Amino acid sequence: MVFAGLSPLGIVGGHLPGDQLHETVTEIIKAAEQTVEMRLGRRTAIIKRVAHRLLQAESLSGEELRAHLEGGSGEAS
Repeated sequence: MVFAGLSPLGIVGGHLPGDQLHETVTEIIKAAEQTVEMRLGRRTAIIKRVAHRLLQAESLSGEELRAHLEGGSGEAS
């Protein structure tokens, strides 16, 4: 991402000081982690419910997963 110009540094040449590269990559990873934590955090109850069901059944049908995601019990009829 850094050498492709997709970082806050913009387009960089082939040589970039190691500490600057490290800092930039660390910033990118931290931003991604925050996004994931925010998105998963809002869905903790669903994730736990699906995980519990998977521990019981080892697999879910698409219908059952969609029911969990929509907030139902997940029990397919």
